[in-house]
Amino acid sequence: MKRSNLLPNFRVRLSLRTLFVLLSTVCIVLGWWVTAARRQSDAVDFIFRRNGSVAYTFNRRPNNRPPPPPAWMMQRGTCDYFFRVVGVGLLDDANFTQSDLKVLRELPYIAELTLEGSHFSDESIEDLACLENLRSLDLMNTTFTNAGLTRLKQSIPQCSISHYPALE
Repeated sequence: MKRSNLLPNFRVRLSLRTLFVLLSTVCIVLGWWVTAARRQSDAVDFIFRRNGSVAYTFNRRPNNRPPPPPAWMMQRGTCDYFFRVVGVGLLDDANFTQSDLKVLRELPYIAELTLEGSHFSDESIEDLACLENLRSLDLMNTTFTNAGLTRLKQSIPQCSISHYPALE
């Protein structure tokens, strides 16, 4: 028996059209990935400029293991290409206003959010309701009313909301 009859011929022949379609598909996927990473990076920079804080997926690892990205990746700010932001903290010393909450729409994977300060009120509900992956929301010293909290709980039912009202 001849060897060529025993083994099938696995030679792949690509036409120029097929190669163009494959290359175009790869470019579209990479373009989408880079655009999402840049949006996240811009949102993180905005939050940092306002003295807020963010947590990436590697910050939420069990047993406080060291983060997996190498130091050069953290220094160059390229971790936005490989990791998602899952937590945001906007405390009272953060220069964050009601209208600045729109930047959170660029971070669709936020699971934990902490808001502190009297400048967050019932008007924030529309901006918070668009966070579909939000699981925990801590509101400290905010001016949310009881009716506003009820509307907020209805708009994001999967979220656990803790409210610590401002002292009067």
